[in-house]
Order: sequence, then C-alpha cells, then structure tokens
Amino acid sequence: MKRNLFLSLLAFALVLPAFSIQAQNAADEKAILATCKEGFDAFNAFDADRFALVYTETAVVVNPMGGLIEGRENIRQAHKALFQMWGGNPQGNGYTWEKQTLRFITPEVAIINIVSANSRNNAITDRMAYSLTVVKKNGKWLCENIQITPIVTPPGKPQN
Repeated sequence: MKRNLFLSLLAFALVLPAFSIQAQNAADEKAILATCKEGFDAFNAFDADRFALVYTETAVVVNPMGGLIEGRENIRQAHKALFQMWGGNPQGNGYTWEKQTLRFITPEVAIINIVSANSRNNAITDRMAYSLTVVKKNGKWLCENIQITPIVTPPGKPQN
C-alpha cells in the first residue's frame, strides 16, 4: 500500500512539471506571436519608431540583400528611410504573415520561422521567409536577431 502511494506520488511529481512547461510555453508562444504581430502592424503602418520597439537594443537584422543592421536605433533609422523611399504612404502596401514553426531553446529564448506575402499597390510582389531569435527580457519577448530571405521560385518550376 505504501509502495503504491509512493509510486503514485512519484508519478504525479514527474508529470506535473510537464503540464507547467506546456502552460508556460503556450503563454509565451502567445506573447511571441503578439510581438511578431506588433512588428508587422508597425511595419505595415510605416511607423519606424513603433517598429523598432519590438527589437532589443543589440538586435541584428540581416536584410533580404544580405546587409546587416545592428542595434535598435539603426533599425529604426533604416526603416524610417525605407518608408520614406516607399513614399511614406502605407495605403495598399503591406505584409501578411503566418507562423511556420516555433521552438523554445530555453525558457527565455525561442526561434520562430515566418513566411510573408508582400504587397505594393494592392498586388502581391514577393514572399519572404523570416527566421527570428526572440528573447524574453524583463518579462517581454523581443527580437534579438532576424534573417530575412526572399522566396524565389526555381527556374522552370510553376509558381504557386
């Protein structure tokens, strides 16, 4: 009887942390997706100040041309210039996105892969794949590193 009680308590003690981790991951996944949404919403609004707030102070962006942008302030300035180059008017422009994968490396670090469809003047112009490393700092998930890669259809393959 004591042995069965001990085994039951042991099993409960081993299973309980797994439920706790799943609950933590679910809450953190929701918060990570909210950070991604905020970034895309700010980008679509051509709001460089708001856009930069989803990045850490030391974040690194590898843009679609392979260039590096280092630091939140440089990310803000680069996107402010980009939005001005695009005419400063977000009307008819934007990025729609969806999560492909998300995995936790540690409780405070996760990698998320996203695919977006990009439009200019209400027409799809291209698609991008994003690989983001996000970190939890002071209870908030922020982007530490992002690699943006154009999705290119190989020659001879029909486009989807």
